[in-house]
Amino acid sequence: MALDPVRTTAIASLSLAAVALAAFPLLSLPVGAGLATGLVLGALNPILARRLLGNGLPYHASSLMRLLTVSALAVGAGILLGAPWAPLAGLVAVQVVLMAASTAAYLRQRQ
Repeated sequence: MALDPVRTTAIASLSLAAVALAAFPLLSLPVGAGLATGLVLGALNPILARRLLGNGLPYHASSLMRLLTVSALAVGAGILLGAPWAPLAGLVAVQVVLMAASTAAYLRQRQ
């Protein structure tokens, strides 16, 4: 496993999105697609954060706009799919994956 938590999070989140889409017969199509949408948007979030760090804008402003955009896209997708909570659950799952990947990278670095 790589020491880069952003890359690890993106790979894990996209893999979980594929699992959510594959499991739609069990979950229903709106829920599976909503979870997958949230997972994909969540995978893009840390990548966008890393790219926006060096652009010269204040980090607070770029973070606020990034988080508002990702959240609005997730809520809009959920409303369109008929399962408003599903993309938000995907975003939450990505944050858990990012926390685990960051913790693992930190612990490996300390050894």
